[in-house]
Amino acid sequence: SWPPSAKETVQRAPGAILKLVGTDAVNVDVVRAYKAARPDGLVIYRPWFEFEDLSDPRGWARRALAEAAPIAWAVDYYEGENEVAQTRKRSAFARYAAWSVEYGDELHRHGEKYACLSSSVNNPKLELLPDYYPAFRIADAISLHCYFWPRLAGSTGAYYYRQIFAALPADCRKRVLITECGAD
Repeated sequence: SWPPSAKETVQRAPGAILKLVGTDAVNVDVVRAYKAARPDGLVIYRPWFEFEDLSDPRGWARRALAEAAPIAWAVDYYEGENEVAQTRKRSAFARYAAWSVEYGDELHRHGEKYACLSSSVNNPKLELLPDYYPAFRIADAISLHCYFWPRLAGSTGAYYYRQIFAALPADCRKRVLITECGAD
């Protein structure tokens, strides 16, 4: 549910993206207020997944659509599983790529857009990107999380998304959406 302070922030200082995660975040009044305050703002919905549950991607897509049904008129993109790429294991990332293709395809069958990847800071490792090309190709956008910690040695933090984008072949380059961000 939405505490009053969060509702006020959405109305008073709406960001370029309103990301909603799980059914507790689906609030028609909040989304309506956001769109009234920021008509060009993007609404992104992601169902709450059990971490790295890569079973039944088409079922997960239908679940996302059902959960977001009250606000479907406002949802611009649906995200898939969250931060799977942080496993850094080629086999896990390849499974995630196959899952993403089916999840995105199911969303497309229902006329919706898919923002793929949703990876954490400094992930995925660039050498894993070729395994994910099929998912990039089916996606309508690329969702990334950009956090910055000045004390984190070797971290490119908030700017890693630029390295990912530069490493992609032209047919995999899509609109980049920073769906989580912050500095510490």
